[in-house]
Amino acid sequence: MPRQYLDVPYRSKDAAKALGARFDGVVKRWYVEAGIDLVAFTAWLPAGAASAASVSTDVALAATSATDLAPVRKGIPLSRLLNGVAAAVAQAFAGGVWTLVEVNEASVRNGHVYLELSERDSTGQPVAKARGMIWAGTASRILPDFEKATGAVIGAGIKLLVRARPVFKAQYGFSLEIDAIDPEYTLGDLEARKKEIRTRLQREGMFDRNDAIRLRWRPLAYCLSLATTR
Repeated sequence: MPRQYLDVPYRSKDAAKALGARFDGVVKRWYVEAGIDLVAFTAWLPAGAASAASVSTDVALAATSATDLAPVRKGIPLSRLLNGVAAAVAQAFAGGVWTLVEVNEASVRNGHVYLELSERDSTGQPVAKARGMIWAGTASRILPDFEKATGAVIGAGIKLLVRARPVFKAQYGFSLEIDAIDPEYTLGDLEARKKEIRTRLQREGMFDRNDAIRLRWRPLAYCLSLATTR
């Protein structure tokens, strides 16, 4: 079987290379050697070859499950597949993206800040989760300014607007590397939460009750002061 040529756009060349494709300098096209499983390269196969690869894969899977034969030896190592994913993520997100997150957990180790991040819908149910980190050098630069501006520290329940760069590593999976935080967003969220609490207390009659308690104690304190001065 001759080598299989691929239709790889320039922006995807690093991902194709990470998966094991090679470049033919004569015809100026990427290719894979004969005998390599084409499943990982389906997105770049010419139309006819893609259909043939799909049928071939389905037949191979059906035969394997039906006869319970020894595992197929063709394929690529997991590390190569994940390195291809890493290359694609790195290419798609060369810089950080401003992202709204809520902190579920925060911990510090050797100056690095490790975060569990999420997004919740209007009912409070999580719709997205990710790990995040702020490297020590970045943390020492951005956290003091954030804490000074907001009077808050990063911990469970706080909402942030962060500049985060998606990163995928074969050994550690997906995470977000944070290099900036906008304190104005957090200040706005804290103020909104304060107003929400005040409104709820007023609706439940607790807010005015607190004022009444303070007013009742004022005359008593005045009488006590008079008693002690006589």
